[in-house]
Amino acid sequence: MRASIFLLAFLVLMALMTVEPASGNDFTLDIFGNADLDDDIDQADITYVEGIINGTNGATNLSDANYDGQIDANDIDHIRQIINGTEKKLILIDGCDDVVSFDLPIEKVAVAHMPEFIVALGEFHRVVGVPSYMLADDVLTEIYPEIRNLPDFGKTGSFDMEALAAIKPEVMIVWDRYPEEVEDIKKLGITVFELNTTKNNNKIDSFRKELLQFGYMFNKVDRAREIISSMNEIEELVRSRVSDITEERRVKGISMNSIDPPKARIMGEKWEIAGIIDVAEGKLAQSGSEVDIEAIVGWDPDIINIWYWSGSPDQVYGSDKWQGPRAVRERKVYKDYYITSWSPEIELLVLDYAMKAYPDRFEDIDFNETYEEFTETLYGVKLSPKPGKTT
Repeated sequence: MRASIFLLAFLVLMALMTVEPASGNDFTLDIFGNADLDDDIDQADITYVEGIINGTNGATNLSDANYDGQIDANDIDHIRQIINGTEKKLILIDGCDDVVSFDLPIEKVAVAHMPEFIVALGEFHRVVGVPSYMLADDVLTEIYPEIRNLPDFGKTGSFDMEALAAIKPEVMIVWDRYPEEVEDIKKLGITVFELNTTKNNNKIDSFRKELLQFGYMFNKVDRAREIISSMNEIEELVRSRVSDITEERRVKGISMNSIDPPKARIMGEKWEIAGIIDVAEGKLAQSGSEVDIEAIVGWDPDIINIWYWSGSPDQVYGSDKWQGPRAVRERKVYKDYYITSWSPEIELLVLDYAMKAYPDRFEDIDFNETYEEFTETLYGVKLSPKPGKTT
C-alpha cells in the first residue's frame, strides 16, 4: 500500500512538470537535482527548488534530487551535497532513459565501452576489468599501459559472467546494443550505466552529457568540463572555417564501412559540422547497410571516406566497378585514421573530415601537431595519429 501511494504521488508530480529548460544549451544534464534543466548543478538549482516549495516555480522532471517522490527541503540538502561533492548517492537518467542510483564513492568499475573518457578523467585506476579488445588496442595500451594487467571479461555480446562476478565491480559502463546481456549483468548485483549508442550515436552532445555525468559520478566535474572545453575548441574551429559555404558549394560525400561488399554508414552530425553533405542520408535502411555500386555512382559523391577498420583507397582505385563516381576519378578517396569516434577524439575526426573536404580552408592547420597537443591535454601522453587498418 505504501509503495502504491508513493508511486501515485510520484506520477502526479511528473504530470505537473511543464517547465522548459532554463538554459540555451543543446543538452540537459540528466542528474536528479538539476532542477532548472541546464548543464550544471549549482546554486541556481537550490534557488529553483526553493521556488517550487514556495509555489513560484513549476516542478521539473529533475527537481526531486533524492528521488523520493516529493520536493522539499531534503532535496535542497541533497543538491547542496552534490555541489560540494559530499553526496553519498547520485541518481541519474542513463543513455537508455533508465533511472539509475549510484552509491558513492565508486571504488570498483568495469568499463566495457568508452574507456578513453575514464582515462581522461584520471579515474582508470578504479577499473577492475575490461573486455578482450582493450587489452590489445593500439591507443589504449599506449595511454594506459597498465590496462594489460587487468582481468578480461570477454567480448561484447558474449561477456563471461563468471569472470565479471569474480572481479565484483560496483558499477559497469556498457553500451545499449545487447539488452539481454545487460539484464544478465544486473542480475549479478552490478549497477549498470548504459551508454546511448543506438538511439543517438551521431550526436556529439550525447558524449558531452555522458562525460559530464561521469564527472559527477567520480567527483571530477571540473576535469570533465576541461575535456568538454577542449572538444569544443576543435569543433568551433571547424565550424568557423566552413560556416559560410552555401549548400550548393558543399562537398558531397559517402562513408564506407566496407568496400567489398560495399556497405555505407550515416555520418550524422560529424559531417554536418564539417560542412559535408552525406549522400547516403535517408537512403539506407540503417547505418552500415549494404548498397549497390550503381546507387553510389548515381549519387556521384565528391569524396569517399573509408572507416578506419576496413578497406583502403587502393582497393577502390584498383577496382573496375568503382570507377564511376567523381571521387574515384579525381582520386579523392580517403581512409580514416585509427581514431575511435567513441571518445573525446571524435572532434579530431571531424577536423580530419573537414580538412580533406576543404583543404584550402585549413592550410594553416597541421593535423599531426593538433592531434599530439589534443591527446597530451586529454591523457598526459602525446600520441601520433595512427593509420587505419586495411583488413
